Amino acid sequence: MSYKTRVPRRIKFQPTVLGNLTLRQAAWAGLGIAVGGLIALGVPFPNLPLWVRVLLAAPPTLFFLTIAFGRSRGLTLDAMLVVVARWYLSPRRRVWKRGDFDAFLIERGGDPEAPAMEVDTGAALTFALILANLLILIILVATAWYMWRDGIQDIHLPPLE
Repeated sequence: MSYKTRVPRRIKFQPTVLGNLTLRQAAWAGLGIAVGGLIALGVPFPNLPLWVRVLLAAPPTLFFLTIAFGRSRGLTLDAMLVVVARWYLSPRRRVWKRGDFDAFLIERGGDPEAPAMEVDTGAALTFALILANLLILIILVATAWYMWRDGIQDIHLPPLE
């Protein structure tokens, strides 16, 4: 007696590495923590106070953690970044050339197949703009706080004698 079973075609399985974190999530989170830690320890800016370095370390750390754990429309954010980059790098101008039997498409550096899914570039650009605005806002708040806490005296030049 034979049994009929259905095997799903698209199985997306990602093994966990650290606890419930997948390898992808652990890599992005580790990169974010490493970049933030280097900035907070003062590798690029050794003369700044600790709290300014911590404020400067927050945006890249949060950016990488958002990429590690964020999802939008069923895609992880790192996969969405790849899709958006492919869309921007794909050719916009297509040249049709007649062949022996039928016309075929010549593209420079692109894949002639249609993309597997349609990307809402407006949403991706909005997300990028929001992150850029948050980064600018954090830098402005950190600078204002530093100046308010008598940091302006560090910038003043000594009087001419």
